[in-house]
Amino acid sequence: MTVTLLLFFILVNGVLGLFIRSLPPAVFNETFSIYQMRLWEKRLYRRLGLHKWKNRLPQAGWMTGFSRKRLPNAVDTAYAERFIWETCCAMLGHFVMAFAGLLFPLAALLPWAHNKDAWFAGLWFLAVLHFLIQILYVMIQRYNLPRFVQLRERLRQQKFKRRLF
Repeated sequence: MTVTLLLFFILVNGVLGLFIRSLPPAVFNETFSIYQMRLWEKRLYRRLGLHKWKNRLPQAGWMTGFSRKRLPNAVDTAYAERFIWETCCAMLGHFVMAFAGLLFPLAALLPWAHNKDAWFAGLWFLAVLHFLIQILYVMIQRYNLPRFVQLRERLRQQKFKRRLF
């Protein structure tokens, strides 16, 4: 039963991830307010020391061919643009997965769940744990996005300056 639930978690997250990535690129515009970090978030991330532990969490960028572990030697505007798109995509994906995971306790209503109270309690525990893990990734994406937008702007200015001289 535990293996079935684990596979269900993986399947739901995988399907949601594929769905999010299939959305039109315009959905992942970093100027939309849903992607903007608020001042209170910035303060919270500083208090939590997010910059110290964010790189320790596992990442699945290798699945999309875009891993933070293999950064190119020379970063250009195209790379920064792709990083921004990937960050917005991951942010939305993890956010949707966090809330979708809260529906897992409904599995206690399935016919094979004999001890429905125990199933329900266990699934709520897993759902809350899943939610917290996904929100950690949302926080990391929200922390990283402004930095890559700033990097892209600096790269654009350098390119513009080179053209002038």
